[in-house]
Amino acid sequence: KPVGVPMALQVDVLEAKQVLTIKTGDLTIGSLALTTRGRIEDLRGTPTVDITAGTGPFSIDGLVRLLPAVRAAVPPDVGIAGRAEIALKAKGNASAFAGDLKVQITGADLRAPGATLVGSGAITARAQTTGAGLDASLNADLTGLAVRAGDAVDKAAGVPCTAQVTLARAGERLRFGQLQVVFGPVVLTGSGDMAQDGRNANLTLGLKDFKLADLARVLPSAIEGPMAAAQVGLDATIKGDLPAPDSLAINLTSLRFKHGASSLSGTASVKGGPAPVIRFDLNAPRLDVDALAPPGPETAEADTGPVVIPDIVRDIDARGRLYIGQGSARGYTFTDFDGRLTLQKGRLSFEKMDFKAFDGTFSAARTVADLRPTPPKLKLRVDLSQVDAAKLLSQLAGTGQALSGRVTTKVEADATGLDWPTISKSLSGALSLQLQNGRLKGANLETALFDPIQRRLPFLAGKRAPDLGLDRVAGAFEVNNGKMHLKEPMTLMTPQGPLTLRGNIGLDQSLDLIGVVQVSPEVVRRISGNRIKIARAIPVGLKLVGSLTDPKFSGVETDGLATALLAAVAGGEVMAAKAEAERLANEAKARAQAEADKLKARAQAEADKAKARAKAEADKAKARAKAEADKAKKKAAGKAKKAIKGLF
Repeated sequence: KPVGVPMALQVDVLEAKQVLTIKTGDLTIGSLALTTRGRIEDLRGTPTVDITAGTGPFSIDGLVRLLPAVRAAVPPDVGIAGRAEIALKAKGNASAFAGDLKVQITGADLRAPGATLVGSGAITARAQTTGAGLDASLNADLTGLAVRAGDAVDKAAGVPCTAQVTLARAGERLRFGQLQVVFGPVVLTGSGDMAQDGRNANLTLGLKDFKLADLARVLPSAIEGPMAAAQVGLDATIKGDLPAPDSLAINLTSLRFKHGASSLSGTASVKGGPAPVIRFDLNAPRLDVDALAPPGPETAEADTGPVVIPDIVRDIDARGRLYIGQGSARGYTFTDFDGRLTLQKGRLSFEKMDFKAFDGTFSAARTVADLRPTPPKLKLRVDLSQVDAAKLLSQLAGTGQALSGRVTTKVEADATGLDWPTISKSLSGALSLQLQNGRLKGANLETALFDPIQRRLPFLAGKRAPDLGLDRVAGAFEVNNGKMHLKEPMTLMTPQGPLTLRGNIGLDQSLDLIGVVQVSPEVVRRISGNRIKIARAIPVGLKLVGSLTDPKFSGVETDGLATALLAAVAGGEVMAAKAEAERLANEAKARAQAEADKLKARAQAEADKAKARAKAEADKAKARAKAEADKAKKKAAGKAKKAIKGLF
């Protein structure tokens, strides 16, 4: 307030015969001059008031110039348009009372950097009592005002800003006949009743669905970021003592949320007190977490010590369910998320947490987090079934395609902390692992086996497989000290033959394994171009070291492999010579047999010809003999005929 700007208060009252008369009650601040006149009777009994106060219409110029921003922006010789008025009347006592209040602004035109007030608006309130009854109302309509206050409020003229409240007293209770507040896109309605002191309230509220982006136009600094694109709405009931917030029970009978393709609905309730009770049942057909809260840049954070759990978490009694039909978070998608949890006395338990992701299924049922100690203690119970290992590890561990295949695993382990560095150091328990149709990228077993001995065995020039195929893997681990230790040798079924390993795999992806591979006859034939053949697998000792993203075979016992393959080559040459001798002997025998068969056939042919000639000669002789006999017989018959003829 600069020097010379009016600011004064003058009060002159007279008390006589239990009557207080306000002769003068004047307050002046700038251009505002509020006068109060009236009296209060029966001061020692039931006071009865009859008071009138008001300003009459006054220019807002002198009042708003008390704001430093306005005074700095508007020159003294430039007037600020607009008039305001305040009027108050109160008459009666507790049995019969009538009161009116009116605050009105008309034709305001204040335009200054960081502050705008243009237009007209009014607020009126009325109250009337008769006996035990009460009727009261509040009506406000500031729609015609344009108001801007820095970055906090930016309401244009015409944007709805109204309030209508009616209140009635029936007996000892106050009942809301109407409750409606409109501010921009926000429409709040309600009804209910409560005791006169605000206790034992029973209220019903409804918040009509609206877009937060529309509200952000009116309250720019209140809503920022991706959430400004959301649409929300709710219906609720409030029960309890309004003067004691801890006693209130708030029941969200309908909660509605939309953001792009995401939506969520359901019910929730909160009951206050030393141990707040929370219940919820929420359903989201689709929920894109990244769209709601985009992940920021991954930067190294300073070590600020263990995560501190608020004390209230140790007192909350929460229980609820969240179902997500389809969702996404940190760039990966999941479906059929069904989570049921309880939080009691600082102990968070997952009764159920199942979902599908990375082409497989996950379950974290029975997982428990004890949030009471610092750092918190975890009991992890996690099952994975037929999960795409490459997608899982690429997304969560940044390993790319280092390991592929379908993984099934079961984890039963304990740990402390809430961040991975802390958890990995303290994790202890058991883990079982199965992998099918997999591949460890860059683990070139064939190169490690055959390159060192190719100089002695040039036949080993076949193309090497660049990765290690894992047809089947099965192993059981004990987890402690940041490493997974194999409880017993683990067998990997590979195209090169069974590979048995023992040792450990670090939670930092390091490999420290030693074992034996049974080099199969099939891989030897392929690498040698079918020139080296072995009857059975050859055991070769080796180590698998490095990391999951850069695996290496070392310490390969190639001398034994070379000796076995050289013996196979030598044995093969002897067998080949023997086979050649047998082939030549068989060929000679076959030629001799063929010649003998030829001579035999020739002799048989000559014999058949002689036999045929003899038979022909015999047949001729037989024919001649028969002819001679027939001739003799005929001759004898002729002689006999002549002899008989001579007799007669």
